[in-house]
Amino acid sequence: MRANTNLVPRVSSAPRERRLPAVGAALTLAALWLAVACTPKQPTTGVQPPDDGASASAPAPEVAPEPAPAPTEATPTEGAELEQPTEVAEATPASPPDPLAPLADGVYARFADLPSDPKPDQLIRNSHYWISNESSHYLWRDRVVGLGGAFLGVGTDQNYLLAGWAKSDLIVIVDFDKAIINLHRAYALLFEKAETPDDFFLYWKSDSEEQVLAMLEERYAEDPDYNKIRKAYKIARQIVYARLRRTRKQYEEAGIPTFITDQAQYDHIRMLWMNKRVFAVRGDFTKDLTMTAVAKALKDSEMTLKVIYLSNVEQYFDFTPEYRRNMINLPIDDDSVVVRTLGWKGFGLIPGETYHYNLQPATLFAGWLEKSRVTNLPRMMYYTTKSKTHGYSVLDRQPLVSKRPPVIAE
Repeated sequence: MRANTNLVPRVSSAPRERRLPAVGAALTLAALWLAVACTPKQPTTGVQPPDDGASASAPAPEVAPEPAPAPTEATPTEGAELEQPTEVAEATPASPPDPLAPLADGVYARFADLPSDPKPDQLIRNSHYWISNESSHYLWRDRVVGLGGAFLGVGTDQNYLLAGWAKSDLIVIVDFDKAIINLHRAYALLFEKAETPDDFFLYWKSDSEEQVLAMLEERYAEDPDYNKIRKAYKIARQIVYARLRRTRKQYEEAGIPTFITDQAQYDHIRMLWMNKRVFAVRGDFTKDLTMTAVAKALKDSEMTLKVIYLSNVEQYFDFTPEYRRNMINLPIDDDSVVVRTLGWKGFGLIPGETYHYNLQPATLFAGWLEKSRVTNLPRMMYYTTKSKTHGYSVLDRQPLVSKRPPVIAE
């Protein structure tokens, strides 16, 4: 870039003796001033703070600078950017814990040692519900998908369907029929052995029965419940296969992935079983042992229940003090939901089914049990919000607070 000569002051080239006398005098004075100003001061070393109370604002004596060291590879040269200390000292953030990793020994023991309630006098309709007879769980999917957290359910295959959508990190199944608990032991083995949902599905075919029986013997021969596990598999195998086949077809046609059609969801449920994060125990939602122990194990493990699946069990009992206590004590949060069915025509049934489907925020359900003397599910269902889908409702009404609070067991 060319310098701008207009900015350079012009100096006359005329001989000094031809300048005006005033100009010469001025130049002489300027030269004397510059000579004085440019005279170097003597360097001072080892300067100490003044002892005579001199003002701190007084200028410090000048110190002759020491020669700078020659630059090396370890010494930045002039103009180089210095590395910020914070970047060097900043620690690498720790990875979040794996929600599907094997449980710590103490946590595992809490759930593995869940007590069973006494055996019921008789089963409902004297029948084993080897499979779910509900077919519209998809009505809850949008609300439960990706919730994570712990899952509490009842029954068999539908728990894996819902927990697969929710991506639950712990499953607890409570059913008062010990035969259902034994069937889950067979499920556990087949989830472990089958690497794909197709392989898992085929293990329930008749062609695989002898192979599966051999695997059950190898795994459970020394188990006190071996014969019962084997019997549960043999009795249930055919109808479980038919149920899984219908589920696959139904949800593939609907374009909805499930644990039995989608590898990622299958891997999720399989990992829960392989890392011992699924627990099935015989228990009763209205009794004193199992459910109080479930609530304590969850709280002691700092886990939150995100999905509570009750099927239609509530249509068979009233809201007893024990049931109120058991459900109120469960650790939940604002995202937690209760999903249930009810086989009463008066509330409207899903076409082709014998059930009404209901969803309720878990915090509101706990509020109803704690503050309202409503006696049972059908009476509480009168306060549901109507849905555009016939046979489906949402119970999002705030609880009716009774003048006298309900009795809740300790």
